[in-house]
Amino acid sequence: MPEKISTDNKVDITYKLYSKDKRRKDKGNILSIVQKFLLDSITNMKVWPDDNDKHIATETFLESELDPNKV
Repeated sequence: MPEKISTDNKVDITYKLYSKDKRRKDKGNILSIVQKFLLDSITNMKVWPDDNDKHIATETFLESELDPNKV
């Protein structure tokens, strides 16, 4: 059984969208779904009691770029 992961420290989270082509994408829509799923999953795993400002210091959304493995 895997070891339980938890933190009492505030965390910084960085998101970056990699695209397989140069088509325009609505990064906000895509990353909002990823953000919700990721934070809810971490909370469900009991890494922290809630995904609020008490546990998350910053969330950064970086500029999208082409996936070098797909070009």
